[in-house]
Amino acid sequence: MGDLYPAEVLPLIERYFGDLPARTLPLPPSWHEPEQAALRRVNVNFPDEPELAMLFQAPPYGPETEVLSLVASLLVNGRTSRLHKALVEEQRIATGITSDTSWFLKHAGLFTIIGLPRSPHSVEELEAGIWREIERLASMGISPAELERVQNQAELAVARETRSNTGLAAQLARAWDLNGDWRSLFTRQDRIRAITPEAIRQAVQRYLIPARCTIGRLTRAPGVPTAGGPPTGTTVPFESRDLE
Repeated sequence: MGDLYPAEVLPLIERYFGDLPARTLPLPPSWHEPEQAALRRVNVNFPDEPELAMLFQAPPYGPETEVLSLVASLLVNGRTSRLHKALVEEQRIATGITSDTSWFLKHAGLFTIIGLPRSPHSVEELEAGIWREIERLASMGISPAELERVQNQAELAVARETRSNTGLAAQLARAWDLNGDWRSLFTRQDRIRAITPEAIRQAVQRYLIPARCTIGRLTRAPGVPTAGGPPTGTTVPFESRDLE
């Protein structure tokens, strides 16, 4: 099902669309996100489990996107990843931590770290622990063995994403949209292998900093049980502020 036969399809296309005049395509829209210059915070009190979200402004899709994707893998992918090992297994501050690199956006970028604190630890403790690991990565960098591990993980992810017809079609479409050439999908592994430990360290120093970060904290007031939502007739306190 779904097969197309040129000898049958092309005459139909010519019949119904052949007399439409050719037109010059309009220029695609372009957006530019202003540079963030200070740490921002959003605090929400809500009757649910506490959660921490750290959102870093990152560049639009480009060479540094692949670097940041390896940074995310280095921080949270697997039991030996930096944040999982330090905060989930050793210090037991968190029950889980995830990270992502904005799904390869064309006009803006976002690097996210989301964590769940382990009781009785708070979101403040979890945030402090994440900053410690980021600062350690920025100052000390990574070893060649760590880099090879996350490069292998990235190559495996590419292979998994393209092993089905649907996955291959989606990745070809994304490569064309981002790079203007579907063939760039097949050079992605080369770009991943070309990333160096110093490129990792410089990306962390440049982008994973407070001035580029918006932090969201979901907290529950002491003594308030988890209810899946606020009680009827009550309001949820909300606070948003920028910190210099």
